[in-house]
Amino acid sequence: MEAASQEKHEYLDGSVYLMAGGTARHSLIAMNVAATIRPHLRGGACLLYSSDLRVRPDDGAYFYPDLVVVCGRTPSDAALETEHPTLVVEVLSPSTRSIDRLIKFRRYRNAASLREYMLVDTNEQAVDVYRLEGGQWIVDAYRPPMAVSLESIGMTLDFPTIYEDVRWDIPTEQE
Repeated sequence: MEAASQEKHEYLDGSVYLMAGGTARHSLIAMNVAATIRPHLRGGACLLYSSDLRVRPDDGAYFYPDLVVVCGRTPSDAALETEHPTLVVEVLSPSTRSIDRLIKFRRYRNAASLREYMLVDTNEQAVDVYRLEGGQWIVDAYRPPMAVSLESIGMTLDFPTIYEDVRWDIPTEQE
């Protein structure tokens, strides 16, 4: 059904949810992160995918994260989904932040390959990275001028790059 649909849907425990579009700020932040990660991965064992690739962390859910990095077991070029995310990046919207932070993260953790889950705020310069260490998930909260560490792919991102060209004088309540 999803492959033939004009719209994207997410699936959770038997319910299908229509995805809404994001704001220009949301899109800009996602592209800033992608533009930084992509060159770092070039020529390596990991590939970066946009929100068009569905992630299925378990049989009861699938989501379309803003960005996903898959290392090693990358999907074929014709694949519509992956079950093997290494890093998932979600750009938070006011309407979905609690879903991304709680519900989706609980499900993403079911993917044995997941090492990090990065949440990028759109209301302020703030990034949280959930990281699997020694079998436990820990969270690192990053604020400027800190560098955001993505250990799963061996790189850091800085806040000026993540939020480049974001105009903070424009409210985002409609997201």
